[in-house]
Amino acid sequence: MGFQPSYRTEAQIYTKYILQQSRTRSRVLYQNDDFGKDYPAGVKDVLGDKFDATTVLSTYERRTRR
Repeated sequence: MGFQPSYRTEAQIYTKYILQQSRTRSRVLYQNDDFGKDYPAGVKDVLGDKFDATTVLSTYERRTRR
């Protein structure tokens, strides 16, 4: 059976992995829409109060095909 986690859950998984690798800072590059905004929310779920001091956020705009 396949499993496709939500963006928020995926971000939580990656953040836990980053913490295991002893990283003190991280950058989150996410798509600037409702789906992409779940990524920083997932990171914040794991980091809690440390989020603002340890995370840099950057966005990008989704390009549409013509």
